[in-house]
Amino acid sequence: MATTFGILGELQVLEDGLSRDLGPRRQRSLLARFLVRAGQPIGTERLMEELWPDEPPDIARHRLHVHISRLRT
Repeated sequence: MATTFGILGELQVLEDGLSRDLGPRRQRSLLARFLVRAGQPIGTERLMEELWPDEPPDIARHRLHVHISRLRT
């Protein structure tokens, strides 16, 4: 399984020339999805399907909201 979502390699964010920790794999993947679809709404169900393509765990919705909250900070 790939560790990041991207066409040209791993997603990286720099701040003042230093690489920022973007969190765990699914959180980085979520950020990449937001960046690819900038300005477009993405539903919760769609994000859960993309982040957990096989079968979302029972707490997928909670984990998704935690990832979003962490990305905002």
